[in-house]
Amino acid sequence: MSSLNLKALLIPYRPAIAVTYGLTLFEKGCLLAYPALTGMTVDGMISKSYTGLLLLIGTWLAHMLVAYCRQRYDTRTFTRIYSFIANKIVLSQQARGEALSEISARVELSREIVDFFEHELPFVAHTLLGIAGSLVMLFFYDLRSGFIAAVVLGPLILGNALYARKSKRLNRGLNNQIEREVRTLERGTPAAVVKHFKLLGRWKVALSDAENTAWVFTELATLLAVLFILLNFFGADNATAGTIFAILSYSYDYLEGLDGVPHLINQLVRLKDIQERLI
Repeated sequence: MSSLNLKALLIPYRPAIAVTYGLTLFEKGCLLAYPALTGMTVDGMISKSYTGLLLLIGTWLAHMLVAYCRQRYDTRTFTRIYSFIANKIVLSQQARGEALSEISARVELSREIVDFFEHELPFVAHTLLGIAGSLVMLFFYDLRSGFIAAVVLGPLILGNALYARKSKRLNRGLNNQIEREVRTLERGTPAAVVKHFKLLGRWKVALSDAENTAWVFTELATLLAVLFILLNFFGADNATAGTIFAILSYSYDYLEGLDGVPHLINQLVRLKDIQERLI
């Protein structure tokens, strides 16, 4: 099954997938609105106005209702998609005469593709929209804070590009080992089985260590950004309490989004390797 065929298999489910991603975007829009609405509420309560509070409560209730419906819809939609794709993989691999061990491993890998569409792709959207939306709001509230946050992107892009190359190599090794698992369990000696799980563990540890190193690099860069944004507000006497709250909230949202980039890269690289194995 090629990546093109995978897209073709998903055609009947595109409307359902579009609905769930549309609801996810609505949820993220609500999350991005919270700091601004909370800041409006703070300033409004100081001036005896409840407009901001009512808008905040209304947005919160709408978010809660949409999230409840979307989660129930997601489970049903992606369960059907996995059953459909797994069946197609088994039939196509059997027609090509692939060994049962490899078919079993690839069916399991196909579950990760569906999990990616159900969990990881919304996470990708959540992360990217969080970074972009928070950065735009920082520029809207305070130009200097926006520029400070934007400067962080330079070293992070370079560092995560290097991490992506390493992640690609490690994911390839891990997936190679997973494909050998059924064959090893069926025909391998006790020593071979022990060796297999040791190697599997080493690949997973190496992947975790690489992602953790990338995360620490990201965290250090974002820590400096937060420090400079906070220093930027020392002595500022023309900003309202609500504005300061909103800026700090968007700063943390922006930096939280950046923290998720190493995990995002690893999942994208892993998905690409899995798709290549289903060709």
